Parts: sequence; C-alpha cells; structure tokens
Amino acid sequence: MNKSCLIGFLMCSAFSLVVQAATDGAHITKTISQIERKKGIKRTIQYRPDGNDFVCVNGKNRYTRALYGGITDFRIETSDRPVFAAYKPKDSKHICFRLQCGNQSIALDSLKFCEARYRAGRRTYRLTDPLLGKGELNISVLAFPDAEGGIWRFTMKDMPEGALLHCYISEIRAKNLSRNGDMGADRADSFDAPQLPKEQKHYKLSLDGTTAYIVVEDQELRLPALVEGTSLYDKSEKWRSEIESSLQISTPDPYFNPLGGALAAAADGIWDGKIWLHGAIGVLLISVILLAGMIGLVRISIRMQQVRLRMSLRQYLILHRILLYIWHVR
Repeated sequence: MNKSCLIGFLMCSAFSLVVQAATDGAHITKTISQIERKKGIKRTIQYRPDGNDFVCVNGKNRYTRALYGGITDFRIETSDRPVFAAYKPKDSKHICFRLQCGNQSIALDSLKFCEARYRAGRRTYRLTDPLLGKGELNISVLAFPDAEGGIWRFTMKDMPEGALLHCYISEIRAKNLSRNGDMGADRADSFDAPQLPKEQKHYKLSLDGTTAYIVVEDQELRLPALVEGTSLYDKSEKWRSEIESSLQISTPDPYFNPLGGALAAAADGIWDGKIWLHGAIGVLLISVILLAGMIGLVRISIRMQQVRLRMSLRQYLILHRILLYIWHVR
C-alpha cells in the first residue's frame, strides 16, 4: 500500500475516533456488550499491555487474531496458544504442531505455560513445560508481504537433546464458512482439523539447533534451509515494522498506546490494492464512507514518515472509557 495513503487514512480514523468520543463517550458507563447485556454476562479483560504488545498467559481463544500479508484474501489465523489456520476460500488449512522428547509427546497448544503476544502483524509465543525441563521454545509468526503464505520461526534454548517437532497440515473441520470464518459468524472450532483428517500431511523438524523455520505457501508446508528461512523472515519483519511505524500513539495510558500499530496493521489488512474494504474477513465490500474519505485524502499532501497522536486531557479521558470495550474479548 502507498504509505502516504495509509498515514492519511489512519490520521482520519484517529480524528474520527476523537470526534466520536467527544459526542458519544460520555454515555458509556459499563463494560458490557449489547449481546452480553441480554445474557447478563460481564466481559473480562483477557489481555494486558506490555509496551506495544497485547499479552496473555495461558489464553483460551482460538483463531481470533489474523495476520494479513499481501492484498489478497489470504490470512493466517492465530490463537492464544500455538495452533493456526491458513485461510483461502474453499481451501483453508489447519496447522498444528506436536513436541516429542524421547518417548513422550505433547501438542504445543497443551503445554503447561504459554505467553502469547500480538504486536502489529506479528504473533509470538514463549513456551515451557515439564517435558522440556529447563528448556524454552519461542515461536514468532509472520505473514508474507508479497505472497500468499507465511513463516514460523522457532528459537530454542536449553532444549532436551533429540527434541523433535511434528508439523501437521490438513483440511479444516467446517465444510462451509458462512462469513469467511469471521468471529461470531462461524463456530469457534471451524478452523480445527476434523477428527479423522483425509488430507493430513506430516513433517518432522529437529529442534537440536538454536533456530529453525517452517513456511506455508500454496497451502502447503515446507521446511526451508536456515539461510532461506532467515531471509524470508527478515523481509517479512521489515515490512511489518514499516507498517507499525506508520502510526505511534503516546499517552499516559499503557492500554491505549499499543493501538497505534494495531490500527496500522488493520488498515493494511483492508487494503485490496485499489481501495479500502469495509472489512478484512467477513465483509469484503468497498465501503462508501471509506471511498469518500479516500477522495478527500487525495487532496492531502502527507510527507512525514510517522504520525504521533496526541490529544487533550478531556479527549483522552473520554477515549479511556471507549478503550474498556476494545480491551475486552467477545
């Protein structure tokens, strides 16, 4: 995406948020969604901020954080635990891993400790378990910026000798997705593997070194050589970092600041190469409002490389209430 357009779009989005907060924010008094209000269920905060990261420990949500790459409808669905899906219409895949140490094995999404982080287009995991002894396994996941695919980087520390990672890719459980796998529209387990997969493929990755990579492309897994994997990962991370730097937010509230990079990644996710769409997953339609906004952006000459959002104390306090919604999970 043209970076000037992205910055302009984000500036307008941020300005709109401030204006909306000034008019409607005073009416927000409870952190209960409309749907949950009918059920009488209060929402609980499941993530905390750490710098520009959204963090959870031993989370339970699956396929709720998408990583968008190029301008196609491909995406990598990530979870609070390391279990994944690669979305393509009519050809989505389930991707999971199983750790083997000696004659014992365990699914990666079942390890005793998992710290998951999301930061503007990147998902990372820090894993420990009695099976690993004093060992630690770190995973970083990125989507490719210029192709339908993505890469997993595994970083090992003090791993048991002979540790092996079993990598699986198969069809997903849902035969049809009613709204492209959007949250709340399809079942939460839609991207899980069937109980008896018919198209499962299995790969083995040695964890004896310090770094290893796995790539998904053309809806297939492959194990690249270390040099190729490093190059692919670095290229994807450079692109992600540039998107994140398009919008930086600095306020006294640590819950608000990570939203800058997250908004930038989301804006890039709804860009189809020509126009911003109404949504990146469930509503892949051109938004009339966004189209009108783009017409206005044509007249704006933006030359800066970064945007730092600042606001008045009153605007900040109103936005703080709105953010209570954002930091809750449906």
